[in-house]
Amino acid sequence: MRRHKELLASIATAMICVAAVVPASSFSASASGIADGTLDNTFGTSGKVTTNIGTQPSVDQALHLAIQSDGKFIIAGDTNIGGSLDFAAVRYNADGTVDTTFGTGGKVTADFANTGDNDYGKSVLIQSDGKILLIGHSEMSGSVDFAAVRFNSNGTLDNTFGNTGKATADIGNSSGDNVVSATLQADGKILIVGSSYVNNEWDFAIARFNTNGTLDNSFATGGKTTTDLGIHDWGNSVAVQTDGKIVLAGYSGTANRNELAVVRYNANGTLDNTFGTGGKVTIANESIEGYSVMLQADGKILVSGRTYSDTTSSFAVVRYNSNGSLDTTFGTGGKVTTDFGNNRSEATAMTSQADGKIIVAGNVYIGSTYAYAVVRYNTNGGLDTTFGTGGKVTTVFDATSNAVSVALQADGRIIVAGTSGDDFLATRYYSASPVPSTVPTSSTTSTSTSTSTTIATTAAPNQTTTQSAPALSVVTGLPLATRPLVANSALTLGQPLTVSYGGFTPGELVQLVVASTPQVIGSGYANASGFVTLTGALPRNLGAGKHTVALYAPVSKRGFRQPITVTTSQLPATGATNPSDTLLTAMYLVALGAGLLVTRRRLNA
Repeated sequence: MRRHKELLASIATAMICVAAVVPASSFSASASGIADGTLDNTFGTSGKVTTNIGTQPSVDQALHLAIQSDGKFIIAGDTNIGGSLDFAAVRYNADGTVDTTFGTGGKVTADFANTGDNDYGKSVLIQSDGKILLIGHSEMSGSVDFAAVRFNSNGTLDNTFGNTGKATADIGNSSGDNVVSATLQADGKILIVGSSYVNNEWDFAIARFNTNGTLDNSFATGGKTTTDLGIHDWGNSVAVQTDGKIVLAGYSGTANRNELAVVRYNANGTLDNTFGTGGKVTIANESIEGYSVMLQADGKILVSGRTYSDTTSSFAVVRYNSNGSLDTTFGTGGKVTTDFGNNRSEATAMTSQADGKIIVAGNVYIGSTYAYAVVRYNTNGGLDTTFGTGGKVTTVFDATSNAVSVALQADGRIIVAGTSGDDFLATRYYSASPVPSTVPTSSTTSTSTSTSTTIATTAAPNQTTTQSAPALSVVTGLPLATRPLVANSALTLGQPLTVSYGGFTPGELVQLVVASTPQVIGSGYANASGFVTLTGALPRNLGAGKHTVALYAPVSKRGFRQPITVTTSQLPATGATNPSDTLLTAMYLVALGAGLLVTRRRLNA
């Protein structure tokens, strides 16, 4: 009995020593214990926020969501003012409260023609300088044209853009242009996509604007182009590859059905003949409509939408290889469908986590009521059963709620935006920030992942990646991050870092850099929401003193920085400066405790 107590005492002593040298961050546990997919009641009121745009009850429709680098987010769409529709947007703080520093009470509106005609807001884009673009189409003297308006970060009109802050373009030289989506290129140019009525049928349409709001004449013909695939073709979502090629997804109408369609253009607006057949891909003889497109870091293309019959419809996700062929490693033959019983459903928006899992949001019609629906898939297309119930979540707000857009906050939580009744609606679901998965590469100095939109490349301690680092003048010239890149600016040599931040172009390469002598300690690709999560370790050769940690995108030249102070080891007795060292020290102390016990027993024998 006495020896048993001695053993317990020795183990306890060793564990106390372990606790003294192993930091809490070396152990992983969920701080909240809340299951992924649970409605986040810390957001707004019971997990949701509704906003009426006008001073009086008005008919408001939300169409898109974007998150700023400081965590604030903007929902854009349109509102009925004086009997006609105008562009509208609301900016929220990260917790769902309205940001009253923006516009008037957190809201802005824009009227293009001032004639009582309708302006339909469809998309919102946030530039690297914080300026905000609202995109859509406008009725102007009997014509419907592509339209954009730009606001300064405080919500005032930016008069340096277009004509007093507004720009329009007639695409098909006809009465009908319909905008659905838009995105920013790495060089800041603006791509607006949708459909245009040409020769008595609707065709895919795309226009590119310069950063000042003028049409980019180096793109296609006069800055715009249309593409005919079938009888009526509807372009719904756009993404830009890292090589500058442009992917436009939607669907093409035949005599019997709508078929999923994807078109790829070269950076100059010509069709890319290396993709599919003559730059075009359709899935023939299947009723599938594409509403959202997303690019993976490995070049594969994801399109989400719905598959339908006369009586029902389901979520649909399709993955293509970079050449336009179906990726048969995904789902069944490259396709995944998800139903919600016998109810009609459609996937309207899509994004991805840092670990490559795919989040799709949309709507399901249950009885006589619409509900928000969110599904999370594993990278192979299988349902992620750790999310919600069997990978699915549905939330009923009212009979007419309609989800249209989804984005991830820096901590991994999921915001879904749409309309409830006649108001903007945002809701947030809990999702723990995932750790990017890693797969070994041929390099001996780093590991990387290439699953879905985000790649994390992390240098091993004492080593750096082989990527070229930006010059010190570039790093110090970056704007200060509006929220900390790292929570504690006092760091030690060899300390691991994990940095999550937004404000980048989806799909672009982002580097994690430390300076005074700039070194790349990690890199990866921004996800569909423009966020990136990167990990790395402070190099031992950095030296103690004042330095800078930064996120930097080499192509777009955008980035953010934070001053840090680096010290040598906080553990002079052991020399441990990283988790590996501390764990080795802990193991040594456990062995020492056991050895002392054995020695004591022998002395007492």
